[in-house]
Amino acid sequence: MEYLASICSLSSIPAALLGMWGIIRQINKEQKLNLRSPLVGMLFSPMILAVNVVLMRQVALNLAGPLFLILGLGFGLAWGMSMRLSVREGLLIGKQSILHLLFWGLSYAITQGLAVFAPASWVAGGLVLMFFSTGATLGTNLNLIIRTAWHRLRAGSAIRNLAESRTADVSRPRTIPR
Repeated sequence: MEYLASICSLSSIPAALLGMWGIIRQINKEQKLNLRSPLVGMLFSPMILAVNVVLMRQVALNLAGPLFLILGLGFGLAWGMSMRLSVREGLLIGKQSILHLLFWGLSYAITQGLAVFAPASWVAGGLVLMFFSTGATLGTNLNLIIRTAWHRLRAGSAIRNLAESRTADVSRPRTIPR
């Protein structure tokens, strides 16, 4: 039974890395941004962390896990500012940074490798890395959501101001020059 768990753990590494490669190819291009796209990473990364914590039965949750999650969240919020956003034809366009995904994939692969080949105390260290990278992913995506929402609020305000100014122009009597 232990061999089956080791085989599953090792085979999950290339599967996760292949999936991550596909995600990186998709987000490494300039694309139209909306509020939904960052939510996938914000749901997927903590879910994988929770599954690993439960399956590996490690006690990385003492103080180090949440501490590194918070540190990663701060890092991700700051790193999210490196993403340049622009407006083209009224659409918010950006090219997301893939650094947080690389951190996450590396920490996942290290943790899975440690689960198979290393003593239990080392696995807890790998899980702490996953807490940090999960926090970084959450922070980066949260930054993107905040900036996207801020842009939409500003754009909506600009449209209202434009509509009000056009209404004011129409309601004002025009004088014909003599």
